Amino acid sequence: MATIALCAPHSSSAAPPVALLPQVKTFLLSKQSGISLIATADGVQIMLLVINGVPIETHARQNGLYRPKAQASARSLKSITPVDFSRLITAAGGLDKAINGTARAGEFYALYNSLTSVALPPDPCPADFAQKSDSEKALLRRQIRQGEASRFRPCFLGDEPLSRVAVTDDPFFAAWSFSRDGLGHYLGLTLPGVRAIWTLEI
Repeated sequence: MATIALCAPHSSSAAPPVALLPQVKTFLLSKQSGISLIATADGVQIMLLVINGVPIETHARQNGLYRPKAQASARSLKSITPVDFSRLITAAGGLDKAINGTARAGEFYALYNSLTSVALPPDPCPADFAQKSDSEKALLRRQIRQGEASRFRPCFLGDEPLSRVAVTDDPFFAAWSFSRDGLGHYLGLTLPGVRAIWTLEI
């Protein structure tokens, strides 16, 4: 299957490319609905819910588990929980199944319309993190997998600088980009109306 290459900016230290799968363009141009697998990066599936050609919500899944999003960066037209996202995939008959005009459309739209946009859960970063000095925060970041420091792990979700990986082959996707940090801990997606940064750390 052909892919649309995403090329990194000129720097040799730029994030590695991600391949954008072409079926999402078909969904958008044909005003279709369903959930499209738009890319796979290092075993992480990035999926986009499209309703009548409009991008609505995105989630990322690795080894069958949904990756957590950085709350401060998350944006979608309708925020849908991972469990409901999976229910929509099932109702559509799987990924990349255009449902408009099919027997599955009624069930899919009934489920989608029943879902309310969920509020973001409370910030999991402990409140006392804000009182720590820059040097204390830097030490916590280095010790994040050890003992007491591990409770501050959510405070660092998505805080690393990300290298933008822009779509260059097709002007249709000029406003879309992927982003990655240098250590491979985070993966981001930005497009009109939808944005997410996921942690890839276990």
